Amino acid sequence: ELPNVKHSADAVAIRIPDDDGGDSDSTTTDITYGKLKELVEATATILSESAGLGAGGVPGDVVSIVFPNEVSFVLSFLAVPYTRSVSAPLNQNYTREEYKFYMEDNESKLVLVPEAGGGVPEAEMAAEELGLPVYAVGWNEKDGVSVKHKSGPKTIARSSSSESPADEVGGNGDGGQEKKKAKLTFEPRPSDVALFLHTSGTTAKPKGVPLAHSNLVASMNNISRTYRLTPDDAVLLIMPLFHVHGLM
Repeated sequence: ELPNVKHSADAVAIRIPDDDGGDSDSTTTDITYGKLKELVEATATILSESAGLGAGGVPGDVVSIVFPNEVSFVLSFLAVPYTRSVSAPLNQNYTREEYKFYMEDNESKLVLVPEAGGGVPEAEMAAEELGLPVYAVGWNEKDGVSVKHKSGPKTIARSSSSESPADEVGGNGDGGQEKKKAKLTFEPRPSDVALFLHTSGTTAKPKGVPLAHSNLVASMNNISRTYRLTPDDAVLLIMPLFHVHGLM
């Protein structure tokens, strides 16, 4: 089983400085571990019910995630592997052709973009050319998480033998009668691929690097030991989250 990190549900997991131009009296917005868990589970459930992510216990769907550093990136990145699917973060400054290359190479089934700021047009155009569903994910302190279909098909393409998401998670049948809803349960395993990255491509064509949950846990343990991090420490993030050093 995957190890559980013991934290109080009321402990702060993410602290977001308010954009105040560097005022020393600035305030922050805090997200506790309990709230983060709630938001991630809500995001995963919506993606499963609406887009069919992980529906029917099908593991391994790759999801291209294209966001700046913001809370909705964190929620998307954590929610995807929670459904036994694979997060594939991409640089938000790629060109359409670069997005097409990476989405085809990692065999993306779904693309997630930010709700705020008009999304990421180049990534959305690439997804449209590849026939991929695009969903926008947003978050604010008042309303919580928002996940909405933006363009392309509404659900992940499956083989004809696969059940439709509506059959598994509910929906309106003939005559407006609601079908029985199956309980959504997600049980990620240590061997499941959780993250898909590409090499930089400095000396050759970029190559895909799949990383399992167990790989990520080992990396985080090594980083914690190296920097002697404790639950009382706060870490300032300045790296882009699409990069492995920002994620870890």
